[in-house]
Amino acid sequence: MASTRGLVVDDHTYMRAAMVDCLQQAGLEPVLDADTLAAAREIAAGPPVGLVVLDLRLPDGSALEIIPTLRATGARVLCFTSADDGYSVRSAYAAGAS
Repeated sequence: MASTRGLVVDDHTYMRAAMVDCLQQAGLEPVLDADTLAAAREIAAGPPVGLVVLDLRLPDGSALEIIPTLRATGARVLCFTSADDGYSVRSAYAAGAS
């Protein structure tokens, strides 16, 4: 991984907090968080992040748009979604997510 910093991107406050807590317990420090695609882009423009846990559905757009940018910095990207269609999963894999 590019660094031990983590990033959780989800628009649901409790889910985001739970994911941040899990990553901190796993030893990532610091773990940043964002609730929109715009906020995630701002964080991604800073120092490298090693692991990103990313909800595909965000209030200001599809997180599929940011996956290539994150991967280009060396970040590993793990996506989750409530979408029940195969298209979302295939698109995330194609963009470089796990």
